[in-house]
Amino acid sequence: MKFEVKWTANNQGIESDYVESLNNFGAEAQVVSMRGNMPGFRVIGVYGVRESSNDNSHSTPTTSNTQDGIFDDEELSTMVAATSVTAGGLIAIVGLFMLPVGIIAGVIGGLVGWLGWKLATWLQDRGW
Repeated sequence: MKFEVKWTANNQGIESDYVESLNNFGAEAQVVSMRGNMPGFRVIGVYGVRESSNDNSHSTPTTSNTQDGIFDDEELSTMVAATSVTAGGLIAIVGLFMLPVGIIAGVIGGLVGWLGWKLATWLQDRGW
């Protein structure tokens, strides 16, 4: 996925670099490794860039600012994974106390956890 990383340094305005990365943390790390030795360097924001198939120019960046937004891109997928794994684990633990039916509850709990984990990795691959 392509990301626009906006940054600034001493005696410079806001600059942008476009990098390819799997997520916004990797994109920020790439720009920090390239420009981090500049005095007063800091990253302002990281934005996912949608690329259209019929146009080579950069389209409008998505609103995924890592410092000004409520959630980071990684936080949503992490919250989905943690919630689903926790819910699946609780269902499986409750199933241990209801043994004849508990086997089905354990399987359902494992399925809920696994599907939540898959959803979280899918969201993360798409920059959420």
